[in-house]
Amino acid sequence: VILAGFICLIIPGVYLMLGLSFVVPVMAAERLFGSGALGRSWKLVRYNPHKGFLKNTPTKIFLLYLVAGLIAYAVTFFIQLPFSAMQGVRVARSVASGAAANPQAIYGPIWMRMASAILGSLTTTAVYIYSSFGIVLLYQDVVRRKEGSDLAAAIDARFGGQPAPPAAPRG
Repeated sequence: VILAGFICLIIPGVYLMLGLSFVVPVMAAERLFGSGALGRSWKLVRYNPHKGFLKNTPTKIFLLYLVAGLIAYAVTFFIQLPFSAMQGVRVARSVASGAAANPQAIYGPIWMRMASAILGSLTTTAVYIYSSFGIVLLYQDVVRRKEGSDLAAAIDARFGGQPAPPAAPRG
């Protein structure tokens, strides 16, 4: 029952997250807000002309978020590892000395905990900003593929824009 409840909460949440991933780029690039931005994001994410799983936009978004989360976790782990090791040494020394338990001595100075938290937050923020650029690039790719704006730009560049309308006959 717990597993079923977990699945019922997680799967719809991931589905909505993927469908609404383009809301911010839509608001910034197309100046749509509210339900218009939500609907536009949903339509762009659902666009899949090749009907392939790996070429599917939600799959690409999910993999981008997954990789960004794993990278953020790994980077934060390696940044905080020295601080945790120093704390472990302090705890081992405190236990080995047989002195009375002093929480301040065990957990170390506050600057060490603050430095660890700040550096971890900064690296996580940097990774998620980088993944936001990936979402924007994916948004631009989907818009160009769906609406053919890259094809129109290529035709205009090759042939010099749209031809002038024919002149009306005189007379």
